Amino acid sequence: LKSVEEKIQGNHAHPSFALTRTWYYYAAAAVVALLIAVKVLLPAQQNTDDLFAEYFKPYPNVFEPTVRGTDMTTKRTEAFQAYEKKNYKQAALLFNELLAAKKESEILFLLGNSNLMLGQVTEAKGNFVTLINDFDDMDLQAKWYLSLCYLKSDDRENARKMLKELGESEISYASKAKELLEKVD
Repeated sequence: LKSVEEKIQGNHAHPSFALTRTWYYYAAAAVVALLIAVKVLLPAQQNTDDLFAEYFKPYPNVFEPTVRGTDMTTKRTEAFQAYEKKNYKQAALLFNELLAAKKESEILFLLGNSNLMLGQVTEAKGNFVTLINDFDDMDLQAKWYLSLCYLKSDDRENARKMLKELGESEISYASKAKELLEKVD
């Protein structure tokens, strides 16, 4: 009993030690509570790379069907075939050559998609901006893919602007744009 009594008195002999140890427990509990509150109350922003990967799908070649079984091959058919075969590097090279000869919205659009697939976001942005500014068709598709370019380059502000504009329209991209805008915000 004497040894137990001495231990009890020993603990009370240093009240500052017991008080300090108790303070650490309260501080640790407060930090944990704060972290939980921040995690629960603040919506988590998704990584822009993850959002890009979730929403980016290369546009299918709906512009020019590839004729199979013919020996007549032009640079144009080679470009479209390369795109269909997902050989985006070859497609981008050929599309650039075709654009040097004649500016066409479909080729510029597929070049932008090819550049996105190759990770050349700056070039893709330029393709889609040119398409929006210089041509009257394919604006909506170009704006959708331009918003994805902004996401890929972590430019949330411009992505929001573009998605908001698309979401306010009555087009097929409106619902996807609204959904993605919520995730970007």
